Amino acid sequence: MVSTRLTLRIRNEPQVNKQRRSIQSYLEQAVQAYDRAERLRGLIAEEGEMIATGTGSSKPNGCIALELQARALCARLIGKFHLSDEPKRGPGRPANIGPGRW
Repeated sequence: MVSTRLTLRIRNEPQVNKQRRSIQSYLEQAVQAYDRAERLRGLIAEEGEMIATGTGSSKPNGCIALELQARALCARLIGKFHLSDEPKRGPGRPANIGPGRW
């Protein structure tokens, strides 16, 4: 798996300082969450989105919620790297400027 190789490469990198270790930890956790989400997606593809219960009715596959949680965790951890091109917005409401405003 690509993510497993990436994790091994991160762990084996020499001269890792404290800040870099923190970044590596986030990245390793994000990679693990991504792997988990992909495994769950495979299970959902095999079993289907709806599964039969013992009473003959059907219910949503529980793996769907777990996949969503794993993907959300991965996105949250990747978000800690601040890779977005959008500038950060300051606190408070935006200035009320425009036509007719002073």
